[in-house]
Amino acid sequence: MESQARPCVRLTSTDNSVRTRIGGRPPIQGRFEWPHWNGQPLGFVAQIELTEIQSALPIDWLPSEGRLLFFYDPEQNVWGFDPKDKGGCVVIFDPNGEPAPSLDPPQALPDHGSFSEKNLAAASAQSHPSLDRFGETVGDLSTHAWDALDKQYSPPTPVHQIGGYPWPVQNDGMELESQLASNGVYVGNAEGYTSSDVEKLKDGAKDWLLLLQIDSDDEAGIMWGDTGMLYFWIRRQDAEKRDFSNVWVVLQCC
Repeated sequence: MESQARPCVRLTSTDNSVRTRIGGRPPIQGRFEWPHWNGQPLGFVAQIELTEIQSALPIDWLPSEGRLLFFYDPEQNVWGFDPKDKGGCVVIFDPNGEPAPSLDPPQALPDHGSFSEKNLAAASAQSHPSLDRFGETVGDLSTHAWDALDKQYSPPTPVHQIGGYPWPVQNDGMELESQLASNGVYVGNAEGYTSSDVEKLKDGAKDWLLLLQIDSDDEAGIMWGDTGMLYFWIRRQDAEKRDFSNVWVVLQCC
């Protein structure tokens, strides 16, 4: 398990003056329009200040400065297994690191699509593969051993994170799910993974990286389904080109 650890940035609650946060209002007034999908406004999820992230852990595939602003379907109808989910999340890259006025949400955004502002401090950490991902290599372990592994390597909650391994609520195959669904393959059931398109697309799963993981968080009034997690994925080549237009989102819950 230790040999397969990957570095990541964990985001935890802080009273310090930082710009990275979840909830609140996005600083886009005069710079960007509020994003919509299917005629309805998306909810603002998070503001990631890249200088704060890079100070905690240099990440070569992310810009060194500027900010990322994350928006998601307030009705939580976008789960990531359907190609029709495209557009249900939007990530805005603002290369200007200077503060901008916050923009009030459109009146059409429901109350449950807005979250309380919570500042997050960035710190480097080690992420470990889930037992689902790691299971094929550990052989025949007792239930006690599995429980001990799970307890030892489970990160502290809420698990807000950039990079590294995701911490899944359900299955740990989101890289392949993102690759297939974003390329037009419906994977809401097992049949999707056996379609004729899978063989030619599956190698691209290795390109997908965890851009941001946002946990359910009582302090911010965030609940994804039933105590779930929201995962934003991006292809390395897109991130390196500073192209955040094809980010794919996956929602998992209990």
